This record gives sequence, structure tokens and C-alpha cells, in this order.
Amino acid sequence: MTRPPPASLGAFLVPIWLLWAALAHAAEVEVSDGWARASAGAGGVAAAYLTLTNRGGETALTGVETPLAGHAAVHATIDEDGVMRMRMVDRIPLAAGASVTLQPGALHIMLMGLAQPLVEGDRLPLRLSFDDGGHVDTELPVLAPGASGPDHHGAH
Repeated sequence: MTRPPPASLGAFLVPIWLLWAALAHAAEVEVSDGWARASAGAGGVAAAYLTLTNRGGETALTGVETPLAGHAAVHATIDEDGVMRMRMVDRIPLAAGASVTLQPGALHIMLMGLAQPLVEGDRLPLRLSFDDGGHVDTELPVLAPGASGPDHHGAH
């Protein structure tokens, strides 16, 4: 008795290829100079900052999450008639070969509903999600409450 060729092999390989393509694409986004400010207490808010460098094809940051906050989102600080306000940003485009810096007073990651205070010296785990379905996991050092940035030794 001869067995027919496994018809499901192609059905198996296509999803694996798509998963690999998504992960490979997001893996081409590098995170550098990341840091977060220590917070005042649990249930409060904190901010995180980093630079994204896209070494691959065009993509966009579409989400941020951490187990340490009830909600995390990218916000932009904008000037509305002389009053500085924050607005949530749904996506940050990353052209091939481009870098985007999230920094105080501009684009940044807001962490709301903290499960515990962010304490100087701790590490903040983040998952960054991209429009191609891929993601990049990173950890950022938590600096002092009044910090203005990392020491530029490459927080990653």
C-alpha cells in the first residue's frame, strides 16, 4: 500500500515561514539608550524613553506593554496655544534605515496604573509590537526620579 504525499506539509511550512518573516522583521529593529524614571508609588504613572533604529524594511511601532503597568502607550507632547499636552499616538512609522528617539518633552512611553513603584536601580521589562506582527522584548534601567537620560553606555 502506497501512501499519498503529505498534503499538509505545505500547510505546515507556510505559517512557519510567515512567523519567521514577522519575527525577523521586528528583530531588525534595535533598541538603544533606553531608560525609565523612578515613580512615586504604586497605581501611579511613569515614563520611559528609548531610541529605535530600523535596520530592515519599513515598519511601525504599534504597541507597548509591560507586566508592571495596567496600561502602556506611546504619547506625544504637543503645544496647544502655549499649553503643553500629551496625546496618545497609535503608530510610529520607522522607515528603512531610520531612527526615532522617544525622549522627555516629545514622544515617550507612558506607563499608567503601576502595579508597584519603579525604583531606581530596577529594570523595566517592555514588549514593543510592530505592524508586521513581530515584537521586540527589552529591559530598561530605572533611573532616579529627576534623571534626564542614561549615561550613554547603551542601555538595552
